[in-house]
Amino acid sequence: PDSLFLEHEVLKFADLVGMRQDSQKQISILEALCSKQEEHRDLPWKLQRRTKLELAQAYERNAQMQEAVDTAAKASHPARACVPGRYR
Repeated sequence: PDSLFLEHEVLKFADLVGMRQDSQKQISILEALCSKQEEHRDLPWKLQRRTKLELAQAYERNAQMQEAVDTAAKASHPARACVPGRYR
């Protein structure tokens, strides 16, 4: 709980990485954050939907269209996991 403030910082960092056109690294960062959010559902995360949407956009920029569609769909249904089986 003490480190939840880092949720926003991780999203900002992923955005900066995306600006540098390193979509694979951005995807890795966002997948890791999404995985933590799913792993610790009991914590009061504030940016789960935004994380999923940014991950979907990163997939799209990286031409991973099926992952983009699946992740975007799950962002519209907060109770669903990000992309099962996709996280390290």
